[in-house]
Amino acid sequence: LAAIGAITIQLFITAQRLRLLLLAQGFAISYRTMLRLTYLGAFFDTFLMTSVGGDVVKAVYLAREIPCGRRTEAASTIVMDRLLGLLGLLFLMLAAAMYRLDVMWSAPRLRIYFISLIVVCAALLIGVGMLFSRRVYDWRPMQWTLRKLPLGAIINRVYDSLQRFRGLLSEHVIGRV
Repeated sequence: LAAIGAITIQLFITAQRLRLLLLAQGFAISYRTMLRLTYLGAFFDTFLMTSVGGDVVKAVYLAREIPCGRRTEAASTIVMDRLLGLLGLLFLMLAAAMYRLDVMWSAPRLRIYFISLIVVCAALLIGVGMLFSRRVYDWRPMQWTLRKLPLGAIINRVYDSLQRFRGLLSEHVIGRV
């Protein structure tokens, strides 16, 4: 019963986080709608054989709530939500490992996992930094690559949408938490 309560609280928090991310993109979606989409995504995450099936279903139903022409931007918020969840989980694991640093470092078998966790966290932080870097985006080889890719126009729209989170996250999401 406690597990059901914990999962319910997690889904409520996830719905609010996604709603705030959508608000940062300029979409005013009600909390009730986001909660419905979150539960729908959780259902499909549970019963499909993939780890992203619920996100795809959530993106499809979210697209129905968003006017044409802005659906790519709305779907990119699900990517950002997934990225924030992954960052949170990795840093929670890193904090737990740091709490028992003496055990993690003294056992040779655990030490390699601890070092790997630090490397993954650092690589993810560098990747996120590059994702939000305008300098990397404006870099001539990057622009050439985006023009040559088959879905380059869509990737460009997703990237532009994610770039909007740079200033808006601090204003809308962090400012309300």
